[in-house]
Parts: sequence; C-alpha cells; structure tokens
Amino acid sequence: MAVQQTILVGIDGSRAGWSALQWAAGEADLTGRRLLVVHVGDVEAVPGTVDTRSYGRELLDEAVATMATTHPRLVVQTELVGGDPTDQLVQLAERAGLVVLGRGRSGIPGLLLGSVAFRVLAHAPKPTAVVAAGERSCGNQIVVGVSDSTGGAAALRFAFEEAARRGAELVAVRSWSERDWQLAAGAGLPLSSPELWESQERSVLNQCLAPWQAGFPAVPVRVELTGVATELALEQAAENAAMLVLGCRRSDDSRLPRLGPIASWAAHHFRCPVVVVGHPGRTDDTSTDELVAAHPGV
Repeated sequence: MAVQQTILVGIDGSRAGWSALQWAAGEADLTGRRLLVVHVGDVEAVPGTVDTRSYGRELLDEAVATMATTHPRLVVQTELVGGDPTDQLVQLAERAGLVVLGRGRSGIPGLLLGSVAFRVLAHAPKPTAVVAAGERSCGNQIVVGVSDSTGGAAALRFAFEEAARRGAELVAVRSWSERDWQLAAGAGLPLSSPELWESQERSVLNQCLAPWQAGFPAVPVRVELTGVATELALEQAAENAAMLVLGCRRSDDSRLPRLGPIASWAAHHFRCPVVVVGHPGRTDDTSTDELVAAHPGV
C-alpha cells in the first residue's frame, strides 16, 4: 500500500470516531487515495457470546459495509491490533500520508480532545487531522496559518499539496494586530509605527507564499492579513473550510512538546477539521525551494 496514497483513520465505536471515518472516506474518495481503517484493542471475542467476532472486528466490518454504501468506489483495508492505542496508532502512521482521528468530549469539563487523540497528534510522524463529532457542511477551501518558521513551511507544503489534489482554493492567513505592536514596544524592541509593522507582516506573508505559489501555479490563493488575534482569525477563516492546516512550534524530535498554543487550541475547539503537520529536527536542512522542487504542483 503506497504510503502517500493512503489515509489512515482510527475508530473506536464513538460518534466522533464515525465522524472521522466519514470525513477520511470523503477525502480519500475525492483525492483518489486508499483508506486504511484501524481499531486498537478488543481483538478477542467475548466468551459465551453468540457472535464469534471480537468487538473490534465487528466495528471494522461495520465500517467496511458502510463505506461500500456511501463510497462504493473507495479501496478500503482494515487493521485490528492490540496494545496501547497511542503507541500503535503512532507506529501505524508510518504507513499513511495522513492520519485522521475523531474529537469528542472527554471526561474533563471543557476539554473536547481525548487523551489518545491528543497524544497521537503530538507524536505522529505524519500529518494528523482531528475531526469534530457531528455533521458539517463546508466549501472547497483549505485554510493555512502562515508562519516564517520551519513548521510554517511544512504546513504550507501540505496545504498546497492538498489544494492541488482536490482543486481547492487555498486561504493563507497571517494575523497582525496593534496588540502585537504594543507588546513588542513594551519588550524594548525597535519601535516602528503600527502601519510599518503591518507592512512588514505583509511582506513576510508574501515571501512565505512566493515559492509555493511558483511551485503550484494552478492553486488559487487568497491572502488574509488581519488585525484580529491569531486564534480568532483562523477560526473565522476556517468556519466553512474543508480543513485548517497548522504547523508545529517545535520539531518532531524536540524534548519539549512540539505543539504550540495555537495548534493545541484549534485541535481542541475548532469546528472544522484541523490538520497538524510536524517537521524534522535541525539535522534536516532542506530549504523551502528544495521542498517545492521535490513536490511540483499539478
């Protein structure tokens, strides 16, 4: 099974898991990729029951039957494994180009992302999407948060690739506000006018996008440089989008958590599917131009 042509989705029988399955199936069908449906645990049948299948096998069989009805052209494979769900999903992620997990209410008030989903999101070696439970209509736009960091470049790469696959518009969002300018002034950084600060932010935004737009000329791009807070700007832009793509603050091999506060907040709270894209450590000095050349647009 070709890695980049495979979407892996983990299901557990929850409403959020089924939402993740439907979203992953839709993405796979739309972009011509295969679907690998995984359940971790419940590998043995319950003694004394009429059905000789385990609960995990029942779930996977039901998933296959559902996909045959809703996405009849889709190539679907299943995997039932035992062990720790986080460890197994992180290992199985090596076999996919995208990992998809559901997001439903956990046992902690106000916390929507379960512990397994959050740990996979924090450690998976491949881009990982978190899908909220419930139905949701969306347009054909991919929103990406733009940062001039290594994590930002990884997010742009994924976003442009996905937009090219599905013929989607890419919406590039970067936030600037007078609050940022005031914080910089308070920190003793060289003082400039808010207008100049905003102009500099627009320049950074354009510089970040330029090589990817050159590499993916068929992808339409809409730029949003906004004056509202980053988390609010992203949530507003992605309200009706197919997905929101964000990079990680730190590299995959960092000893500190790789998720920054914006990606963590979005994964926990946003209604749209949130894709978090990791990036290698400093030993990988591949430039943005080299990445674009290795993944030409369509």
